[in-house]
Amino acid sequence: MATTYHTINDVPESYQPTIRKLMEAGVLQGHSDPDPESLTDNVLDIDETYCRVMTTLDRMGILGEEA
Repeated sequence: MATTYHTINDVPESYQPTIRKLMEAGVLQGHSDPDPESLTDNVLDIDETYCRVMTTLDRMGILGEEA
């Protein structure tokens, strides 16, 4: 079973730029956002596989430019 990350702060540093990019673009919003002014409290509950796939696509340039 893959590891699940509750918020972006729980995501390993190597994946954080991609996850932040998706959040800033509004593609990844999570299912709870206690403070709309902050991305760090959004409840994501994303797993390791999602982070790996999105980071791979991002490194290939498929997800576009930096937000």
